[in-house]
This record gives sequence, C-alpha cells and structure tokens, in this order.
Amino acid sequence: MSECPRHQGGSCSCVEAISPFPVLVIVHALAATVWTGGHLVLDLGVLPRARLRLIPNLSDANLSGLAWHICAITALAIAFVVVGALIRLGGVLG
Repeated sequence: MSECPRHQGGSCSCVEAISPFPVLVIVHALAATVWTGGHLVLDLGVLPRARLRLIPNLSDANLSGLAWHICAITALAIAFVVVGALIRLGGVLG
C-alpha cells in the first residue's frame, strides 16, 4: 500500500476513481473497428453475391421494406458518429 493523500502519513485501502472518458474512448475505438471491419466483409464478400439475387427481385412491393432498412442503418451510423463526437468533445459524461 502507498501513502494516501486523504489520510496523511498513513497507508489505507482507498481506491481512486477511474475517469470514464479513457474507457469510453477505447470502447468507441473497438466498436468503430468492428463496425468498419463488418462493412468491409459485407462490401467485399457478401454484397457482390447478394446483389445478383436481390436486384432482379426488387419490385414495388418489397422496395419499401428495403428503403426502411437502409434508413434505419443510416440513422444508426449517424447516431454512432454524433455520440462519438459528443464523447470526444466532452458533451457526454464530461
């Protein structure tokens, strides 16, 4: 045990609080890495094959569902960017 600044001259079992900011930055960086890697896998592996099956089968009936899916994924991506920027700039938990 080291000397505690709160209990001058003696040693104690005080635990210092860890700031959440460095932990959030690490979690955000890992999540961004996984997100980007997933997009690369989709872009280079899955989508070229899926495009050959999906595009010929598009119609007015199923186009609406695809549009909602694309909008939801885009909104999620924007939310990740906004939260990451707020964390970085001190607007969340700051």
